[in-house]
Amino acid sequence: MRQASQRVGEEDREVIRDLYPSLCRFAAIVAPPETEPEDLVQESLYRALRKGKLADLEHPTAYLRRAILNLVSNQARSAGRLRRALSRLGHEGDRM
Repeated sequence: MRQASQRVGEEDREVIRDLYPSLCRFAAIVAPPETEPEDLVQESLYRALRKGKLADLEHPTAYLRRAILNLVSNQARSAGRLRRALSRLGHEGDRM
């Protein structure tokens, strides 16, 4: 983990320091209760930093909020698929 933090430039660290509290509040609003808002924020930051510098983004707040919404949507979609699969398994067990 230390190597990843060394690759983050000072400009990006400043962006993260400035945006982190508001992104956590946003994530707390849009995430389901069982999801930790900080996990969503950290994952969105990780994915964004893999693509490039946050400081180079024209609107980093909007970009990261969209990333958080996408993560929430992906989690909901995965949970729905799991529920449907478990439901089908339960119905198959009834036939035996």
